[in-house]
This record gives sequence, C-alpha cells and structure tokens, in this order.
Amino acid sequence: IQEQNYLPSRYIDEIEIYMYSLMNAPSNISDGGLRDWLLFFLEAPHMTESDVREQIHDEGVLAAFDLVKKSSLPSSVDHFYQKELQMYKNLDENFVEERKKGRKEGEKEGRKEEKFEIAKEMLSLGIEKKLILKSTGLSEEELDSLSKTD
Repeated sequence: IQEQNYLPSRYIDEIEIYMYSLMNAPSNISDGGLRDWLLFFLEAPHMTESDVREQIHDEGVLAAFDLVKKSSLPSSVDHFYQKELQMYKNLDENFVEERKKGRKEGEKEGRKEEKFEIAKEMLSLGIEKKLILKSTGLSEEELDSLSKTD
C-alpha cells in the first residue's frame, strides 16, 4: 500500500511496522488499488483463489496473494491466526458493550442530578416531603441530604 499509493514512494529498505485498523474501513472506496488492498487484508483469508482472481484486479495485491496463499501456511500458524481473529472480534464486542454501559451510567447519573434539582425546587416551594419523594423517586436519605445542604 505504501509503495503503490504514495509518491514519492515511502518505501525504506529497513524493517518498518505499520499497524492499521481496517475493521471499520469505509466500504465505498473509489480507488481500485486501495479497495483491492482492503479486500485482501480483510477477506482474502476467507476467499478461494478463484474468488480472489475474480474480485481483485490490482497486480500488486495479486502478487501479495500469491506470496501468502493460505494453503501454504502450516496448520499451527492457521490455528494461531484463527485464535487471534476471534480475540479481536471479542475485543470489539467488549468495547461496544462497555460503551453502552458507559452511556447508560451517564444517562442514569444525569437523570439523578435532574431529580435532585427538581427536589430542591420543590423543597424551596414548601411542597410536602411525601409528595416530593413520590414525584422524584428519591429516597428519604437523598432528600434529607438535600435539605441539609441548603
């Protein structure tokens, strides 16, 4: 990718490690070479050789495919690869779940603050404690702590 898509070339004849997150790459890339590279990195392990030949047209990508044909991998490497793929999938699912939890906690905390504000206003208006508890869903302890802070 570096060699084909950047002019002047970014190739350096030393070892360099590039890490790209391709899992959320856009699917509507118009550049055929970039699209072929993304397809290669994301799907080639799951494609047959004829699928690759039909769907990938970039010569550089086809040459890369010829160099790393999955059938030439030892089974131990393939097993490790599958375990790594599952680990990344699990991580991604975990991130999604944690984000959902964070949003829920934030919403819950925001609602709690809103209830405290409403209760403060009701207290300042002299509304009966029982009615405030029923209306806001706060506990007696929470309402008492509001009364003490004012």
